[in-house]
Formats: sequence, C-alpha cells, structure tokens
Amino acid sequence: MNIKCSCGKIFDCDPQGNCWCKQLDNKIKKSDINKKNPKCLCEDCLNTKINRLN
Repeated sequence: MNIKCSCGKIFDCDPQGNCWCKQLDNKIKKSDINKKNPKCLCEDCLNTKINRLN
C-alpha cells in the first residue's frame, strides 16, 4: 500500500509482508516511532529517528 510520511514523501509499505523496513540493520518498535500518532515513516525519516534514539 502507499503511505504518506509526515515529511510528505509517499512510499510503499507492506507490514504484513516483506516490507523494506524489515531489512534494516537497526530496528525500532512501531509504537516508538511517534508515541502520539504511531504510523510508518519513509526510509529517510525512519533512519533519522533511529539515529536519534541510539
């Protein structure tokens, strides 16, 4: 499915399948992405979020 990231970028997401985020070396719980409004992020935003948490 197509999802729009908070940055405005539209990307493919397949949480029940083999989504690109499952291939990342670093993992983050979806609930930790944004505790107020958890939703998927594009690869750039997700990597930024992971780097801030590490």
